Amino acid sequence: MRYSIMNIEGGMIMKYKVVPRLGEILKERNLTQKQLAEMTGISQPVISRFDRNTQHLDVHLVTIARTLNISIDDLFYVEEQLEIDDI
Repeated sequence: MRYSIMNIEGGMIMKYKVVPRLGEILKERNLTQKQLAEMTGISQPVISRFDRNTQHLDVHLVTIARTLNISIDDLFYVEEQLEIDDI
């Protein structure tokens, strides 16, 4: 799980919780990480690290998304959390 923080006017902060959903997509398509690795030319350990949210290289995101015919955004769940800063 990763967080990206963006300031918004008036002392409000928007936080984004980003969670990969590759495992879910593969399950929906009856594919394994090994099969995706063969389709993309990306090694299975790299696919696994992406799925566990430990590493996301831009070039891999693009390759995986294009291979699965989805957008990069579709590879993740993004949850927005608005907070008011007490400054």
